[in-house]
Amino acid sequence: MKADKQAMDDLAHTLEVIREGLELFSERALGFDEDTDHLIRRRNETLMDRLQHAYDWRTRYFEHLLTGGDKLTPPDRWAMHHEHVLVMRFESLLTENDVVNLHCETCDDGCQQVDHDPSKHSKEPKLVGGWTYDQIVAEHVGHTMSIRRDEAPVAGDVATFGLGIGLDCVTCGAERENGYAVFSSEVSEWFDDWWNG
Repeated sequence: MKADKQAMDDLAHTLEVIREGLELFSERALGFDEDTDHLIRRRNETLMDRLQHAYDWRTRYFEHLLTGGDKLTPPDRWAMHHEHVLVMRFESLLTENDVVNLHCETCDDGCQQVDHDPSKHSKEPKLVGGWTYDQIVAEHVGHTMSIRRDEAPVAGDVATFGLGIGLDCVTCGAERENGYAVFSSEVSEWFDDWWNG
């Protein structure tokens, strides 16, 4: 699916906000002297690294969309956080519906948000066991999640990943090895080349 003008405008705005954040943290670091606590310095460096990472990949994504590339799917977004620590959180937003957020603790970034509106349960398509997507996600609020990538055949000495991906729950053991991953899907065919390119 191609991006519409609103999606492009939103991404451009996000890039501008991140760029401003990087400038602020850089200015803050210039004010540090030899008496500045080591933990404060380290925290500032960590936040700058996270912002730089977010800025770099969003810039590449923006350029990808400008050249007519497809939008990211939820499995593509999960793949970005492979081997990271993720937590399912319930968040109440003041101006929107309550949401369940798959939050990456490693890079302190949202991975995916799902509207939490019980009235939608009867309208959504049923998934495994007759549950809706919203119900499955809500069942794992507060749980630690992990992204599973299926390995493709090894090319030379380098392990590569196939298109299969899953979202497993570390807390309650909902994982493919036990017969039921929280979700399983496929990464877009174009994604790995773009993400690792």
